[in-house]
Amino acid sequence: MKSLRLTGTLIVLLILAACSKDGINPVNSSLKPNGGNALPSGNYCGTVINVAAPDGIDDDQKLLDAFTAAKLAGPGSVVQLAEGTYRVGFIEIRDFFGSFVGAGKGKSIITFKTDLDCSGFYPNDMKNWHIFIKFIGGDIYMADMTLTTPEEKICRDGSGAAFKGAAMGQIIFSSLSANGDPEIPYIKVWVNNVDFIGKKVSWGPGYNFIGALYCAHNGAKPIKEPRGRGDIKVTNCSFDTFLETTIFGWLSGSKIIVGEKNNGNLFKNCMTGVVFRDNIDDDFKVTGNKFYLEGQFGIMFNNGFWGATTDDPQTRRTTIDIQQNEFNIKKKVVNNTWTNGIIIQDPRRWKGENLPVAVLIKNNLFKFTEEGFRGILLASTRDAVIRNNKFTGDGYEGILSTYGIINNVLLDNGNGLVLGNNFSGSKFSLASIRLLPNTNNWSIVGGGSSNETILNFGTNNLITGVNIKDSDVPLGETIKDNMDMINDMFRVIKKSDSPF
Repeated sequence: MKSLRLTGTLIVLLILAACSKDGINPVNSSLKPNGGNALPSGNYCGTVINVAAPDGIDDDQKLLDAFTAAKLAGPGSVVQLAEGTYRVGFIEIRDFFGSFVGAGKGKSIITFKTDLDCSGFYPNDMKNWHIFIKFIGGDIYMADMTLTTPEEKICRDGSGAAFKGAAMGQIIFSSLSANGDPEIPYIKVWVNNVDFIGKKVSWGPGYNFIGALYCAHNGAKPIKEPRGRGDIKVTNCSFDTFLETTIFGWLSGSKIIVGEKNNGNLFKNCMTGVVFRDNIDDDFKVTGNKFYLEGQFGIMFNNGFWGATTDDPQTRRTTIDIQQNEFNIKKKVVNNTWTNGIIIQDPRRWKGENLPVAVLIKNNLFKFTEEGFRGILLASTRDAVIRNNKFTGDGYEGILSTYGIINNVLLDNGNGLVLGNNFSGSKFSLASIRLLPNTNNWSIVGGGSSNETILNFGTNNLITGVNIKDSDVPLGETIKDNMDMINDMFRVIKKSDSPF
């Protein structure tokens, strides 16, 4: 892997002073003052380093030289890509405090080398994922470019790659390197107005890249490194044809924002859109995105312990806030899986910490076509609130609550609240809502439409305003209203200081 070093090619870099009196520079950015967005504080005003024009064969050193010059120029510097296609291999940039911008989507393009020797990466080296562009530490604003995928195999046959020719990812932002030795154990990132393009292939896992964007430490289990810590925001981006797409994992004390109102992201032709994996003490917010699903999940949350980090205890409840997204769901089998809009799994509860993830799923649109499969699946959660969502079209089922068994410990699903959801434009062949055994003390308040149905196999659940199908277990008498508690928790988060 190549890392930053100063070479003679720096003489081709054009260095410009780029701060106007109001602190806004003239670089081509999607975040213009009249565009309705705030400029990233402290990031986007400084010396501009123009990367030399690409040759499309081997542009590693051009990028590395530009980042070296930007770091020498000081915090706030801008690395500016020219128009054209840059072809890069595995590169690493450490502790960069500034902006990395292109001339626009489809104008500044980064693609990746092929037929590489991947024997030095996972699984042969458990501490090193084969992800092409690695930012370790720093405060980065990345915008206005396209990352795309070559047709050929990334990893050479027989070189020991884990995915039979495919690479792990296009870019990673990490507070920890492969050796767990960051100069600054924190990273802050805003990725805005970037296209990420993958490809389906006939070999390996079926995709040339497993994922597009990672925010995680740079390694795989069982390396037992500390959890990473980072704050990342992703807005106005598109992701096309990946297996897991965006992965936020093995973090602690982090804030992750995927989309904002009127600044959401587009996910299409992806097996899974947004993945949250093995995180503790974090706040996740997914807002304003559109998902055109092709198997598995639009959003997947699973905080089970993978063994890749030190086994730290939770100190507070992790929160996941999912609002104002659109899920387009088709009944399509991919790798023997059906398409689900959202899945939330809380297997960490088996540890007995009594800090279940706090879940709010609100004001989302679930659009079913061709008898799409499922909107929401909750497994082993506590106190989840699902409210004011809209379900349209023909599907299999709208909401499923189920339990889990982890290390021989049964984890029930309790104290959920389903309120104010609109099923009037939907028709489900199984049920609008299904509560499996070990679902208890839920409150289901339906809208009273004739096509709103429920299958209840749980215990002590209060159900009103929904047509009740046959069930083996009688309905309960108790209501657990968690809305105030959950709303208060998310209100505190909203008022807390934002890293962006």
